[in-house]
Amino acid sequence: MSGENIMLKRIVLPLLVVAVAAAVMAIGPQGESRTHYVIVDKNHTPLYTATVISDNGVNVRNESYLLKDVSGVKVRIDSRADYTSGKVTAEYRVNDGRSVRVTFQLPGKAATRDERIKEFKGHPELRNQDVPITVESTGKSLKTSEQEWKTSGAVKEKNKALVGADFAATMSSFRSMIGFPPLSGACSTFEFVSGGQACAMSMDLRIAEDRPDCAFDAAFGAPCSADQKLRAKNQGVSTKVGAY
Repeated sequence: MSGENIMLKRIVLPLLVVAVAAAVMAIGPQGESRTHYVIVDKNHTPLYTATVISDNGVNVRNESYLLKDVSGVKVRIDSRADYTSGKVTAEYRVNDGRSVRVTFQLPGKAATRDERIKEFKGHPELRNQDVPITVESTGKSLKTSEQEWKTSGAVKEKNKALVGADFAATMSSFRSMIGFPPLSGACSTFEFVSGGQACAMSMDLRIAEDRPDCAFDAAFGAPCSADQKLRAKNQGVSTKVGAY
């Protein structure tokens, strides 16, 4: 267990969740789907709002997380898993400012989501293979690997310098909400933009689906389509809350 690649498990195991979610979503909106959430404390005081945008295909999975805290700080995370190339990327942005991109190159040769899952389950040795990692921002980049990241303090310091203290502090302030399952698709890359802190779901917070909010989405540069606006409008006059 000590030599097992924990990061690879954090990347690949969510694919199992995505596969199940895709089957569930087959009875709902087709293609791109959105769900709006509110995160509250134990006193039911809203602390964060979020929209998760998902578009899961056979060869590619795209997800965007639009996050906003009670003070108005906005974070957008765009995640893409290309099952054919084995490349996983996540781009983080604060308040429409500069972005930080994290890229993993997964081992294995499968070309689709289902084949990746089957390959990972059938070849446990893949869990021990090192994962190349690249972190990029403002024309600069840092190339490392999971094993080096775990053992090298120098690499972590270079990463902090590349990401920036203010950027990392903002990301860290969102770590407790990103730990919730609907938002956790970003967790495999999160520590590379948060000063080394991992996602950590807080037991003091609660998450619930909320009414669709296309104005919220548009403020992040992700406007709803005409069909999504119609589904959102229909939810506004019914008791159903969910994907739109």
